[in-house]
Amino acid sequence: MAKPTSKEDLLKEIDTERKKLEDFLAAIPADTMTHKKVVGEWTTKDVISHLIAWEQMVILWVKSGYEGKVFPVPAEGFKWSELPALNDKIFRDHKDEPLDVVVMQKFHDSHRQIVDLLKSLPEKDLFTPGLQKWQNKNMLIAYFKSSTSSHYLWARKEISRGLKG
Repeated sequence: MAKPTSKEDLLKEIDTERKKLEDFLAAIPADTMTHKKVVGEWTTKDVISHLIAWEQMVILWVKSGYEGKVFPVPAEGFKWSELPALNDKIFRDHKDEPLDVVVMQKFHDSHRQIVDLLKSLPEKDLFTPGLQKWQNKNMLIAYFKSSTSSHYLWARKEISRGLKG
């Protein structure tokens, strides 16, 4: 995937990758989603919970930044160099949530929330490096891409590989 050069480009990319992921997930039986390990200890349901958690973190960072609040990034008690530990915490925090109501409903709600937030932001803000203190010198668009379209593609590939293995 190329680097998006506009908000509209990213929204199209998000829509394309999300549709591919949802179509792919629709073909997986529920018991396979909750019992077959596809990425280390993670089942498909756990991968979905991981996607939700990262979308929600980006939403929190962006909203907090616009409200002038300082929030620990990537998460309380974690540095960027500790992402494997953070991802493990996300897994442990959500592994017992039921697939149908909790995880799948959150999956759809979270997607709608992050897309709505992206749509609400001025395009210039998305491409301004370090607009908010927590971003360092990165652009907001990079955080949106990594937690949506790039993450959806990663999930689809990893789950597919895990189901075959």
